[in-house]
Amino acid sequence: MDYFWETQYKFTEAFRKIFPNTFKFKYSLTGNGMYNLVLVKDKIYEIKVKEVKQLPEENGILTKDALKNKILENIISHMPAQKRIVSNGKIYVSVGKWYASIEVIKKLKMPE
Repeated sequence: MDYFWETQYKFTEAFRKIFPNTFKFKYSLTGNGMYNLVLVKDKIYEIKVKEVKQLPEENGILTKDALKNKILENIISHMPAQKRIVSNGKIYVSVGKWYASIEVIKKLKMPE
């Protein structure tokens, strides 16, 4: 994989498998491009994957939002322990030559 977006696409495919009944991929021409969404209990959560230059120290801290934590824990349970770090509400992973952060963001409305 020569480009980080190729890695992002693989994450989208993994999220489809992790959340088979609640995952929705949305492409927006007016918003910020592509969205990985999880729809739970009439709430919308975006799973955002971004490239990071280095991995932080692991502190195991999630968030104060129980549903957001449930989504994060579900993602964590599908990843090899030696390739992930949990720190300050985000999951950091090493994928090939890339480092990525996975963050769950609560959305107030469906992206257009």
